Amino acid sequence: MFINWSRFNMPYKERYIKNKIPAVAGIYVLYVQLENEKWDCFYIGNTENLHNAMMQHLDEKENPKIKENIQDYVCGFEYAPLEEAEARASVSKYLFDKLKPDCMEDPGGNGIRVNIARVGKF
Repeated sequence: MFINWSRFNMPYKERYIKNKIPAVAGIYVLYVQLENEKWDCFYIGNTENLHNAMMQHLDEKENPKIKENIQDYVCGFEYAPLEEAEARASVSKYLFDKLKPDCMEDPGGNGIRVNIARVGKF
């Protein structure tokens, strides 16, 4: 399956989310910049509303690891609109298996191979 990814955006700040993220269903990948200046995936989101989900991470209450990364480090993101819930779940699982984010649990299910805009540390 081919995913039409956004370009890589940084930093993960409110003004970028408000101006760049549409209120549509889709998937997104959050990255943190490491000390060696490479980027590492820490979260993969699957949502009915990209804009709202990504705004909620700015005031994260449920996942302290996400909150720490966003508040204390330089973070970036990519997203892709994807309407169908089953496709989003399959893509999220595939990305989870490939990118191994440390701020989330395995979403379960079966993955479907997709193009990955960024692969792990880059």
